[in-house]
Amino acid sequence: MRLKGKHAIVTGAAAGLGEAIARRFAAEGAMVTCLDLNMDGAVAVAEALPNARAGRVDVGSEEDILAAIEAATETFGTPDIVVNSAGIGLQRAALKTTAGDFEKIYRINVIGSFLFCREVAKRQIEAGLHGSLINVASVAGLRGSAGRVAYGASKAAAINMTQVMANELGAHRIRVNAIAPGPVETDMVRKMHDAKARETWVRSMPTGEYGLPQDIADTALYLASDESRNVYGQVIAVDGGFASSGLIFDVD
Repeated sequence: MRLKGKHAIVTGAAAGLGEAIARRFAAEGAMVTCLDLNMDGAVAVAEALPNARAGRVDVGSEEDILAAIEAATETFGTPDIVVNSAGIGLQRAALKTTAGDFEKIYRINVIGSFLFCREVAKRQIEAGLHGSLINVASVAGLRGSAGRVAYGASKAAAINMTQVMANELGAHRIRVNAIAPGPVETDMVRKMHDAKARETWVRSMPTGEYGLPQDIADTALYLASDESRNVYGQVIAVDGGFASSGLIFDVD
């Protein structure tokens, strides 16, 4: 088991990518703290795992974050791993996007992730742990996509934050990395992507198909495990080739 004896905090664990990551980590022997704004959902996931606890957290609240980390530490000890999977999206034209839209998205997608990384890193340094901090970003933070001026900017900020923290924490052997998913088959994506959106995404990916939650979970497992012991400040796009592609057409 690749994470045996490790304590992992996973935010957004009640559903989607966070749930898949929590389940994958537990299967590899980790003690998992499942955090989500949806407490009922977090409890349902935690109860299905062999060694897990649930907690409610609003990642837009510093007070909530500090309390959640304290409670997790009291139960399972200093976290070895954090996965910041919780986040919100917005599809809106730039000229219709408000300052309030930006502030809300940045509070959750950037500042919330930063606070989890900062506070857990402090504890890891004090405990002498060589931890792993993983931020779930997006390919929207790597390329400009229509309708994503606030969301994309927040994910680009999360990517740069990841790189800066990897730079500063590397001396303590604390790895900070990011995953940039493309479209993934989750309940939230199925609700947000209509037929036209799906057609556009599929046309832009060499694979021609959406990814699965376990694709992200497998990548998170690699970054959480000792197999990535020399990986710092990287952004791994798990996107069916979207971020690296140009024109897509048949060639002779």
